[in-house]
Amino acid sequence: MSDDDDDTSSNGSPANSDHDEEDSNQEEEDSKPPALPRPRTRVTRASSDNSQMEALLSSLPPGDKEKLIAADTRRKDGERNTLAAHSHLLEVKSELHQVQRKLEKAQNTYDQAVALSQENSGQDADALSLAPSEWNSRYQQLKAYFIREGHSHLKKIISDADVEGVSDTEAAEIRALSRWTFRQRKLKRNGDLEYYKVILMERLKFDWNPKAGHGPDKWLKNYNLLKEFKEQHGHLEVPTQQGENKLGKYADA
Repeated sequence: MSDDDDDTSSNGSPANSDHDEEDSNQEEEDSKPPALPRPRTRVTRASSDNSQMEALLSSLPPGDKEKLIAADTRRKDGERNTLAAHSHLLEVKSELHQVQRKLEKAQNTYDQAVALSQENSGQDADALSLAPSEWNSRYQQLKAYFIREGHSHLKKIISDADVEGVSDTEAAEIRALSRWTFRQRKLKRNGDLEYYKVILMERLKFDWNPKAGHGPDKWLKNYNLLKEFKEQHGHLEVPTQQGENKLGKYADA
């Protein structure tokens, strides 16, 4: 068999070329110059520093020698502790960054859920008001009061004059409705009032902050009462609890 026959298989095809490629790569590796050893500058410098320190220590008086050794030990400990603390700080910052990203994602998910819930509440408020519940029953009473009186601003304390001319049953209902409306303000202030209920109340032009008063009409009424008080008494030193309208507080203001 000739040398050419050694390079072919029995069916006449070329032999596996992978061996040739590996041989070629090995030849290239063999032709490269040998790698130089990695520099050990830091080790050499440290050895030099140690040698200089030892020489210095041998030349110092015992007291100075002890001081220098103690100071050098503290310096090395300080560097080691600082590097360790810095490494830990970087780890914590990395963890904090990950937590912040998770927090932002969770906040976005929450905001989207709230927006969707509020959107649904706006569409479903009327339907939800039909459910049999104590809240819906009180709301329907307030709605009837709004239609009859033209407003939904019930006083916190209903006097006999406020319910003059109505039956005792109706008066009791108005007082109960007044207490209910003030509970709704507290619930909303604490974030405990469902959004669809807020929408229904606001459709009745419900005032969530009645402390601001009821506008110029109330101011003018108190002004006329104060004017009448001065004509009768000759001064404006009104007692704090004068009358059910608390004219004294208005005069002080």
